[in-house]
Amino acid sequence: MRRAEYGQFGLVKSAYYRDAIASIRAEQGARKAVFFTDEPNFCWAVFRGLPDVAIAEGNLDNPLADFYLLSRCAHFVIANSSFSWWAAWLGRGDDSIIHAPSPWTLAGRFNPAPKDWRLTPDALIHP
Repeated sequence: MRRAEYGQFGLVKSAYYRDAIASIRAEQGARKAVFFTDEPNFCWAVFRGLPDVAIAEGNLDNPLADFYLLSRCAHFVIANSSFSWWAAWLGRGDDSIIHAPSPWTLAGRFNPAPKDWRLTPDALIHP
């Protein structure tokens, strides 16, 4: 979940994350959800009611460590950021489910998600 200093592109709605996690769990069974975020307090406040959720606070001194951990996930619910896009792209397996917001930015003209990724329309809000 990318939020800090990112609003000019459009922030992804909280419902997008909730719905995508529920969709993956409906298909794959109970799964732990780990939020990789630059705003852990926001994530705790909004998602603490979801079962089996963990918040990974961003490592500003070593973002590659976060990137590696994110890329090791089985399934992905990504933000509209290149960081999460590349982690999903490089970490996806044959059975990975990848959810991406649509449009990708408030300009809405382009979405870099491959055809096999699941796009969620109307996923962005103005900051």
